[in-house]
Amino acid sequence: MLIKVKNGLLRGEEREGIAAFKGIPYAKAPIGELRFKAPQPAKSWYGVRDATEFGPASVQPQMPAGGFKAIEEPISEDCLYLNVWCPQYAIREGQSLPVMVVIHGGGFQAFSGAYDILQGWELAKKDIVVVTINYRLGAMGFLAHPELSAEDPHHVSGNYAILDQIAALRWVRDNIAAFGGDPEKVTVSGESAGAFSVSVLCMSPLARGLFCRATAQSGGFFDKRTVMYQTVTLKEAEKFGKELFQGKSLAELRQMPAQELLALTASSAMQRMIPVRDGYIFPEDPYEVYKGKNFSDVPLLIGSNCDDGVQFTSCSGKAAELTAAAAGLTGPDRIQEFCRIYPVGNSEETVRSQIQFTSDSGFGHNMYVWAHLQEKYGKSQVYLYYYCHVPPETDLGAYHSSELPYLFRNLKYRQKAWTEKDYELQDIYSEYLLNFVKYGDPNGKHVPEWKPFSTDTEQIMVLDDAPHMAKNPTLAAMRFWDAVFE
Repeated sequence: MLIKVKNGLLRGEEREGIAAFKGIPYAKAPIGELRFKAPQPAKSWYGVRDATEFGPASVQPQMPAGGFKAIEEPISEDCLYLNVWCPQYAIREGQSLPVMVVIHGGGFQAFSGAYDILQGWELAKKDIVVVTINYRLGAMGFLAHPELSAEDPHHVSGNYAILDQIAALRWVRDNIAAFGGDPEKVTVSGESAGAFSVSVLCMSPLARGLFCRATAQSGGFFDKRTVMYQTVTLKEAEKFGKELFQGKSLAELRQMPAQELLALTASSAMQRMIPVRDGYIFPEDPYEVYKGKNFSDVPLLIGSNCDDGVQFTSCSGKAAELTAAAAGLTGPDRIQEFCRIYPVGNSEETVRSQIQFTSDSGFGHNMYVWAHLQEKYGKSQVYLYYYCHVPPETDLGAYHSSELPYLFRNLKYRQKAWTEKDYELQDIYSEYLLNFVKYGDPNGKHVPEWKPFSTDTEQIMVLDDAPHMAKNPTLAAMRFWDAVFE
């Protein structure tokens, strides 16, 4: 199937009534003089461009953190590509279907838009257009440096990956009609680092008007320090970049082999190579952004998993280890109160508390704060969830990212002993997502009612084996972290 976008003709592939177009450049390759710069518009091409293979992923470690599987596709600095899945009839008939733009996770260090459980073959069968994107990772996406800021017209550096995501959204606005998508009905969606990115996009003035809805699973930059990330100001990020590359000129930084640059920043990447609060792309204080109503006031579907923290904690069962980690966030004066919420006793109880502590402080509290800010200062509804379904063949519980195969209707990409219940929940969970993408409201005829979040009731959707509304099961913990982070 051939279609024409602004840069030229594309040939995609077809399967079961769905057309897929892969490896579409949405910006110039960020190499040479374009390394550590904002993305530039993609060049046009002559003839027909083959769009049946995914483009390279950003350079990244061969084995990412958190025990996740490394990617299989090629990696390169030339990585600014996106992929589109759409019903064939939408192209033929010139439809204007809702669009979901997916920002992948991976700690801002790993993965790509080609990740198998994010592919849009199945969701596109439900009358939406799905777009997945690549963006720069690690130092390529987030290195700040005083000299880089000095040469930038806005005097900032370090958020190239966020600018990549904004460039991809602009490409969608300008081209998605060719795929039968409606540029006025775009939902931006992300999980983990993708969700943290969505929170930045909702706050960034540069992304205003590029989407009308947002979903975020297990991630949001609202707490300035957590067990996962400690966001920094531009000055702090510049200082780190200068110390790391002491004595190197910008020309040398741009000529350094990508793998050498990656190796130099590997030990600090998870904590340091992340979005920078630069005051231009990423506002310095999210609370002030919301109080001043300077955010994208769009409907939100957001939440976290009850065992998000299991891949990111030692699970040692050692009480001293847990209380020491907690004291680093809470200060020593709150440890007694901490232990009432996260008990330390026998090894099994302490492991459970280690997981819950990391889940709540690293992920859950960000989502809780986000929902509260939206409900207090916004006009659009927010739908908050707590995901608790445990998939088969795991002892990790409802772990980080375990919801993705259900939401994307991609259980078949994971060779597990799926049960009828799993397929039933796949239908329910994905129906919520699809309804939200189409209407800005997850409710529909075939799913349990999901009420908008209200601070009056603190009722949220518990996504377990029998999805239902309930008072937030972690409310005491959330209020504890409110007091810690205020």
